[in-house]
Amino acid sequence: MLVHFRFWPEVRHTVDALLGQTRPPDQVLVVDDRSDDGSAVALADAYPELEVIVAPVNRGCVANFNAGLEEMLRRGVDAVLLMTHETELEPDALERLVARLEERPEVGAVGPLIGFLSARDTVFSAGGMLISGSWQNPHAGMYEPLGRWRGRGPRPVPWLDTACVLARAAALRDTGLLEQRYFHYYDDVQLGVQLNQAGWAVECLCDAVARQEPGALSEYYRVRNRLGFLRETAPRRVWLRALATHLRQIGVDAVSSAHGRRLAVAQARAIRDFARGSWGRAPARYPSTSRRDHATGGALHGPAERSWAPELASARTLSGTPS
Repeated sequence: MLVHFRFWPEVRHTVDALLGQTRPPDQVLVVDDRSDDGSAVALADAYPELEVIVAPVNRGCVANFNAGLEEMLRRGVDAVLLMTHETELEPDALERLVARLEERPEVGAVGPLIGFLSARDTVFSAGGMLISGSWQNPHAGMYEPLGRWRGRGPRPVPWLDTACVLARAAALRDTGLLEQRYFHYYDDVQLGVQLNQAGWAVECLCDAVARQEPGALSEYYRVRNRLGFLRETAPRRVWLRALATHLRQIGVDAVSSAHGRRLAVAQARAIRDFARGSWGRAPARYPSTSRRDHATGGALHGPAERSWAPELASARTLSGTPS
């Protein structure tokens, strides 16, 4: 199941790689987020074997993932492969992911080793991490040579990036779908943690490889949704500590630069809306401000911005979910 928005013709690389798998998908559902540039029509015309559904309104990636998941679960599938429109699979990736679910019935979700599209031999994610104490959630292996991780087999992880993840239908029925109120980001972190907490294994299969390119990540969504995720899944002391971290960071950013002041405003709005219970899409009057730090891929092509998020060099990988 592929979520798409205004990505024609580049999405052809994703679709061609998916249809060319050594173990082809049984069916492919594309959920388009109400693209207004003709790309959904072009995609459907070029690939008549795909089923393309256009969302009634532009509602964001998470809502479209859930709409597609609901439809696929209604059809009685055993598992669903979630992909974003820029993700490209190596030819045997799906075969390896399916085989892992078939071999291990306790595995609720499995994802591939993911590299960067713009640096194909560099790791973007070898599975999500959670750091003891803070529950910070960087990607394992980011910026390391992909060859260092390829072929390591399955490794248990707290969460997987929904750029590419194969989820077992029974596990999704057990825990529920992605957290739609977040609109964008942290839905995948929360799903992985909840699967682990419910007794399902979550794994990164380093024998399967995909590539994607992370876009700019709104500081507003990143902070608001992180606080929501922590309050939902972590001990109370963890999200209170995170709230204090962001309040301190507002002070640091506010005196750093014009860009820093914009980041400070974004964090302040995020904390206020978290406290008010204001979720969903950010109001149109909020400018989109992003922090290209180490944890979001900002160090791939140059120096990363300073951040409240840790660099991976100081992170301790956990195989499960901390208490």
